[in-house]
Amino acid sequence: MKVKFSTLLKVSFVVLLSLLFTCGFAKAVLFPVEISLYEQRALNLMPAFDMEDYLSGSMQTDMDAALGDQIQFSSYYKKLYNEFMAIVDRFFEQMRSETRDRYICCRGEHFFNGHMVDKYEPLAEVRDELKVTVEKLNEIQSMLPETEFYLYYVNNDTDVDFATGDKSGVYDYLAENLRFGEENCGKFSFDSFEEYEQYFYYSDHHWNHEGSYLAYTQLAQMLGHEKEMLEPVELVAVPGIFHGSRTLRVGAQDSFDIMQAYIFEYPPMEVRVPDGSLTRYGDLDVLLERNPSEVSYVGVYGDNMGYMQLSTGNAEKDNILVIGDSYDNALLKLLASHYNTTHSIDLRYYSYFMTEPFVFTEYVKENNISSVLLVGSRINFLELAKLEQW
Repeated sequence: MKVKFSTLLKVSFVVLLSLLFTCGFAKAVLFPVEISLYEQRALNLMPAFDMEDYLSGSMQTDMDAALGDQIQFSSYYKKLYNEFMAIVDRFFEQMRSETRDRYICCRGEHFFNGHMVDKYEPLAEVRDELKVTVEKLNEIQSMLPETEFYLYYVNNDTDVDFATGDKSGVYDYLAENLRFGEENCGKFSFDSFEEYEQYFYYSDHHWNHEGSYLAYTQLAQMLGHEKEMLEPVELVAVPGIFHGSRTLRVGAQDSFDIMQAYIFEYPPMEVRVPDGSLTRYGDLDVLLERNPSEVSYVGVYGDNMGYMQLSTGNAEKDNILVIGDSYDNALLKLLASHYNTTHSIDLRYYSYFMTEPFVFTEYVKENNISSVLLVGSRINFLELAKLEQW
């Protein structure tokens, strides 16, 4: 019996699609990629089966997110899509830039006065999670009576409604309910959109050299190091253009920053990463020599390591534990200059790098920590709510 060519073609096409689907699904389950360099974030992973999660529907949601991240060539598809949509965005660019003093939404992104920003989120949206954070931190503090605790909250665009002037109140909630003491609590804040533009990048959610240095001076005073504060030696233009997280998210290649950075004279310092090896943290000096075409925030200030130790080797000084998000990347070497050993923890990545959970009280006791600094945006304090052991 002869088989028609068209039938053979259809069967081959179905087999090929089935093979591609099977290989893609197997890759997502057996060989997942954990971090996307293109999107600069941790990727969603396939969840383990749990009957309770399955019945509630959360497992299906997690699987959908994981398949979206783990499908073969997903980063390439996202980049291609973003670049195409960036062309579409150019048609709306004039409207965005000319609309003043109110938010507009385009393709799910929010803009204010032509500036891409994150949506304002009042305290009510995160109060329940922050309540858990406060309860856990107060219990941890009671278990470590000899340790000094400090809070430094970084207000960003999620904490201010630029159109109305409303503030989220997240810092006030933390400062009022934690038992650290008023003198041990501080915040980075701004009173207007113009100030926000002064301290934060256009294309990225992080603070720039002015914002991070202002935060350092405030922290140095709160921690009792105002007399030893490091001052900038020089302000330099970082070579290359900076496409931040926001423009990468939508593929807006025409939107970027030209970075500037301060040069400091740090004391001799060793930096150790999870495997115990010595490394650099921040490559500003290398970038100035190599003159690259593109740069990144983590390239200049240092990556999100999950765990790291910065040591000056001065045993006469104390040890400090800094638990923060990526805002502290620009602060760590400055803070470390005032301590013997600075232990840096990013709870978002700690378990990935260390292959074990972070146990707060054990870590403080085992490493002779005298001070604990919790620093960052609401992201850091929402991560603290997820602590399972302390």
